[in-house]
Amino acid sequence: MRRLRLFVSSSRDLVVEREVIGQAVAELPVRLGWEIGHTPGPEASASPAPVSAAQCDIYVIVLGMDLTAPMGVEWHQARRAGQVPLAFRKAVHPSPAADLFQRESGIEWVTFEEAGQLKRLVLEALARRLLERGELFGLHLPEVEALSALLERLTEEEAPATPPSEARRGAGRGGVILPSPNPPAVPSSHKAPPA
Repeated sequence: MRRLRLFVSSSRDLVVEREVIGQAVAELPVRLGWEIGHTPGPEASASPAPVSAAQCDIYVIVLGMDLTAPMGVEWHQARRAGQVPLAFRKAVHPSPAADLFQRESGIEWVTFEEAGQLKRLVLEALARRLLERGELFGLHLPEVEALSALLERLTEEEAPATPPSEARRGAGRGGVILPSPNPPAVPSSHKAPPA
């Protein structure tokens, strides 16, 4: 089974936000495995990330107060590889470097206030990207239907506020998320009527 490779560039002040991105990936109703790489933080080990920005299937960038190394290198690697980034920025006063980078990036940034809102935004953006490239990623009809139902639900509700202390642990430091052994549920409108 092929695993989807996700790379997340983020500044060092976004520890909680990195965790909620992993949670969003785990909540997607697909039977895909995921490999997730992140911008190395100050606590990074000597081992390389399982995914690089140059070799990912989906590239996400999250900008906080500052643009920290090696985010710029990751950005250029992903862009050279033809990635269309999913770009999010926290509603904080940016450093001059972060402000300049955002203005000169040439892409549309989605602004978020807190981690719970980012989780919802990332969940929606990933679901849309999966649907756009469903055939390439090997999605089956029940997964396409489940992703479509998820998008409908997300558009009907507001972003939930999840305090960091109550949040489930995600893959904030990189990792692998394996698919559920059970396929996603088919929406009830598509099930056969009882006999």
